[in-house]
Formats: sequence, structure tokens, C-alpha cells
Amino acid sequence: MKRFTGLVLGFVFLTMLFCNSSFAVGLTLESFTISPKEQMAELVYTLTTAADGSFPTEVLAPGITGQLKWFYLDMILVDPGSPSPTSLYDIKIRDAYTVDILGGNGDDRSATEGEQILPKVSGSEGDRLITTGLKIEMTGNSVNGAIIKIVLIFIKGE
Repeated sequence: MKRFTGLVLGFVFLTMLFCNSSFAVGLTLESFTISPKEQMAELVYTLTTAADGSFPTEVLAPGITGQLKWFYLDMILVDPGSPSPTSLYDIKIRDAYTVDILGGNGDDRSATEGEQILPKVSGSEGDRLITTGLKIEMTGNSVNGAIIKIVLIFIKGE
């Protein structure tokens, strides 16, 4: 009986280890760094999609984004991992007013290449003032457990 229990537990462990659906779906905060003179900040996340390729709208760490009030979003870097997402997936960063602060620049991302995305304000690319919490959305993906590293870079206004 002990041997059978050990085999079952071993099978369960291996299934969890190698099955894509066992990975956490959503955002995982990797790091939050503010420069020594508090002029720049960097948030690094890993985004993981669900078994059907979907991704729930996620709030970016509220305690951290509160510290970024009055900073400007300077750019976002996206780096597809393995498994990579569907080609031409879309990323949106929304404020509390549901405005996509990337202004559509997060649409049609590459499934294989890292890219930088600049915010768009009233049709022009440029830094975007952060005054509220932020949420991230991803659409247009159908890959089970797709992984994308997302780096948000903020600068302090004067």
C-alpha cells in the first residue's frame, strides 16, 4: 500500500511539473526598482495565459502603482517567452478611467521578437502621466500557457 501511495504521489508531482495548465495564470511580479535618486522606476512582470489562451484583466500591483503616482510611463518592453503567444496579440494598459494609455500602440505584437512600446497621448507618442491605478489586458492569443515578460519603465516629472 505504501508503495502504491508513493507511485500515485510521484505521478501527481510529475503531472503538475510538466503540465502547462498547472502554471499560474495571470501576472507574476518579478521585480520593482526605483533608481537611487528616484528619477526612474522599473516594474517587471511575467504574464502567463490560461489553457484556452485567454488572459484575465489584471490590476498592476496596487501598492506599487500608488508609489508611481506623478511618474510618467516612458515605455513598455515586451519579450515573448516559451511557449510564445499567437502572432499579432494585443496588450493594453488601462487607467482607472478605462483609457488605454498606450493609445493602441500595444496592438499587433510579434510572437517571437522583443519589442518596445511607447505610450500615445492624443495621437502623439510621448510619456503618459500616471495618476491612478493601472490594469493590463491581453487579447488575440490562443496559445495554452503563453508567456510574455513585460517591463514598464517610468520616469519622474519635474
